[in-house]
Amino acid sequence: MNVGDVIVATNGREVNSPSELLYYMTVAGIGSHIEVTAVRDSVLVDYRVAMVDPPELPPRNEITLDEADVLVGMTVANVNPAVLAEYRLPILPSGVVVLETGPIGPRIGVQRGDIMREIDGVKIVAPSDVKTALSSAQRAISIVVERGGQLVLLSFRI
Repeated sequence: MNVGDVIVATNGREVNSPSELLYYMTVAGIGSHIEVTAVRDSVLVDYRVAMVDPPELPPRNEITLDEADVLVGMTVANVNPAVLAEYRLPILPSGVVVLETGPIGPRIGVQRGDIMREIDGVKIVAPSDVKTALSSAQRAISIVVERGGQLVLLSFRI
């Protein structure tokens, strides 16, 4: 397949949305193949596509916060296709996902699968940003997470 191809069918069934394509791919399962029909330059082109495990790119770069950190025990990682599949996240998010909340996370409202967006107004784009932002935090901390496509503000005092 090429960039710009538009998928119109899989295994002979019409495809009308990305979620419909994802459904057909999921039903086929890892290790199988699906037949895909796409439009390229106004011409229908058929492909045989292998269903493989989602890639770990970019790398997760997992970080677990330690006793010196405000949210000790919390583990965060980059979002990648493997993380999207593992935590059943929506297809489009990027950023840093909470893999484990640690003992304090649930008390302040953090949940597994939350996408960290900001800590005290600092944008979070890599796992190391979480540790850096928390280390410079004052007595009151605000964290913006994305959960189920909605932004959630979590505020607490240390």
